[in-house]
Amino acid sequence: IVTVEGNVEFRGYRGRVEAGSGIRVKLKIADDCPLGVNGLRLRTAAGISEYQRFSVGPFATIEEDERSPRDNRNDKRETAQAVPLNNTVLGRMIDPTDLDLYRIEAKQGQRVSAEIEAVRLGVDQGIPDLHIAVLDADGKRLIAADDSALFLQDPVVSLVAPKDGVYFVEVRHTTYSAANDVYRLHIGSFARPTGLYPAGGPAGKELSVRVIGDPKGDWSQVVTLPATASSRDFRFVAVDAESNIPVPTPNTLRVSPFDNVLEAEPNDSEDAIKSQSATSLPIAFNGIIEKSGDVDCFRFTAKKGERFRVHCLTNALGSPLDPTIWIKQVGAKGNPQRATDSRPNQLGYPPFGGMNRDTLDSFLDFTAAADGEYVLGVEDDRGNGGTDFVYRVEISPEIDAVYVYIPQDGEAAFQPQSRQSISVPSGGRYNTQLSIINSNRPFNGELELVALGLPEGVMMHAPRVTPAM
Repeated sequence: IVTVEGNVEFRGYRGRVEAGSGIRVKLKIADDCPLGVNGLRLRTAAGISEYQRFSVGPFATIEEDERSPRDNRNDKRETAQAVPLNNTVLGRMIDPTDLDLYRIEAKQGQRVSAEIEAVRLGVDQGIPDLHIAVLDADGKRLIAADDSALFLQDPVVSLVAPKDGVYFVEVRHTTYSAANDVYRLHIGSFARPTGLYPAGGPAGKELSVRVIGDPKGDWSQVVTLPATASSRDFRFVAVDAESNIPVPTPNTLRVSPFDNVLEAEPNDSEDAIKSQSATSLPIAFNGIIEKSGDVDCFRFTAKKGERFRVHCLTNALGSPLDPTIWIKQVGAKGNPQRATDSRPNQLGYPPFGGMNRDTLDSFLDFTAAADGEYVLGVEDDRGNGGTDFVYRVEISPEIDAVYVYIPQDGEAAFQPQSRQSISVPSGGRYNTQLSIINSNRPFNGELELVALGLPEGVMMHAPRVTPAM
C-alpha cells in the first residue's frame, strides 16, 4: 500500500486520492523479471513517489499464520506452522521476543536451505537483524546464522538432511529486540552457493563459472554476460543439476571490459611466480584465498609514468574476504605500495555519502616508477581464508574525471544516485543544484553539462561551468 495525495496515474488508472488515504495496487510479474530486489515508484500528478524495493522470487508465497501475541503462536515445535519445501513465507516479528517456527519434512540426503530477506527489503525503520536456525525433530540445532557475507545482516543456511523426518526452521531477532520486522523466508531444497569463481568476466562473452559453497559440493555453470560493461553487476541465478531449482536470490558477477587471468598455484610469493609470464594491462586478476595466511601474487608489466586504478572487489560481490592489496617492482627492496580500503571519490560516489560495503574493498592509485615488471599481491587483512574467499582485481588506466551529483539533505544524502529523482510537472519546470566533484586527478578546465536520455519534450538548461564556479 502506497500513501499518496492528489491525482494518480498508474498503468492506465487515473483518479484522485485524498491526503492520508492509500491505494492498493496489483502487480503482474513478468516471466523474465529478474529475481531479487527490484525498484519501483508511483507516478502522481504531484510528483514521483520515493523509490521502493520490491522482491521477486521463484516460489509461491505463504503468509505466516500469527495475528497477535496471544493467538496462533508458532513459537513452539508443537505449534509450528507447516510449510512445504520450496515456498516463501511472508512473516513478521510481532513483538521484541517473538520466535517463529516452521515445520518442514525432508528425506535423508536432501538439501535443506533457508534464507531471509529483511534488510534488503528496506520496509522498516532501522535495520532488521534476524537470526535463522535449522533444528531436528528433537529441537537440536543443526546449523544457525545471524549474518552472511553475501547479504550482510540477512542470514542464509544450507545443509544436507542426515535422515528422513521432520525439521524446523527458526526465525527470531538476534538480540530479542524485534521492532515489527517484516521478512521473507525462503525454505526449500534449492542450492545456496556462497561464492562464484571467477567473480566476473568480460562483457558479451560466455563464462564458465564454478559455483562454490553449497553443502553438496561445487559445480560449473555457463553464462553469457551482458554485451556492455555499463551494467557492472550481473545477477547470477545458480541452478544445480540435481534439483533444477533456482536460488531464490541471485549471486553477483562483475561485468567489465577486461580479459580474465586466473591464479595459477603456486603463487604465494614473488619467487614462486618467477616462471610465470608477466601480463600486460589493463586486465582482471582472479583468485581465492583458500587458507589462513594465504597470499596470491601476479606479475604484470608497466612503463614509467603510466597511471592505473587497481580495484580489488570482494565485499561488493558478497565474498567474506577483507582484502589488502600491494604492488612492488620485481626485485625491488623496501615496502610495497599498499591499500586496505577505498575512498568514496575513488569509486565515483559522493564524498559526503558515508561508507557502504563497496568502500571496504581495496583501491590503489598506482603510477609506474620505471619500465619493467611488477608484482601484485592479494591477502586477507585479518589473515583468514576459505574456499569461498573469492576476489577479483581489476586494473584499468587512470583517467582525469569529474563526478556530477544531485545533492540531497538529511537521510537522502546517504542514498545512491540511482534513488534520486527530478519531477518535472507537465508544461512546467524544475530547478536543482548539481555538485561537481573532482576524482583523484584534479580537473581545472571548463565543463558543459549534458543530460542524456531525457523524455521527449524535456530539455535541460545549464550554464557552462568554469573553474571559478
